[in-house]
Amino acid sequence: MADFFHAHHLIDDPADVQSRRAASRRERRIEAVPTPLRPAVRAFAEALVARRENAERLGLRPNQLKTVEIRLDTVRDLALRATGRGHRTWASITTGDLEAFLAQTRSRRASWTAGLHQFFAHAHRTGAVLHDRAASLDAPQQRGLRGATSPWTSSASSTTAGMATAR
Repeated sequence: MADFFHAHHLIDDPADVQSRRAASRRERRIEAVPTPLRPAVRAFAEALVARRENAERLGLRPNQLKTVEIRLDTVRDLALRATGRGHRTWASITTGDLEAFLAQTRSRRASWTAGLHQFFAHAHRTGAVLHDRAASLDAPQQRGLRGATSPWTSSASSTTAGMATAR
């Protein structure tokens, strides 16, 4: 029975449904960007989707739809902040503006920095900005273990030390 509905296009494949929903979410994010900055964001979104489709076609690991949405969220939030501060073009945004934007939330700095790197690299390639302002940004992340260590580690070393003094 499901074959009948698929054959007559009465229901969509799950992949089509997900893609359509993701496209509408992307469009809402783009429409939330102030008008003077919107064309560059739309071109960036199209480039992200094209990159994703190319990766799928080549059998590579494409970005998840959620990753594309997170990148667009970052650029949308920056655009709203920038227009609130009087910027009317992407070229007028400085590295200081980007640093102030990234300073809002420490926990999301790495993700936001990645999104800004991608956006400004794309904007530079397409001529929307003459200089990639995000190229000098970084988001140092602590590598290795964070937080308290296992209680077994400290008791094992104290046990070994206790055995050495008992001899």
